Amino acid sequence: MGDFFSKLIRGIVQELVKVAAAFGLGTAAGAAICLYYGVPLIFSLLGGIVLVALMLVFIAGVE
Repeated sequence: MGDFFSKLIRGIVQELVKVAAAFGLGTAAGAAICLYYGVPLIFSLLGGIVLVALMLVFIAGVE
């Protein structure tokens, strides 16, 4: 029983790390674009949100 929960928690943590990394990458790319064009950096969060949304759509297999 403990092995099941250990694997479950490990899988959840691995997926959360992937989502956090994607959000960070999208936000960093958005920040670079915002700095280049002189747009306020708060809009760089949209890059992270869009990237996570696309990632979740592709994982879910929405057609």
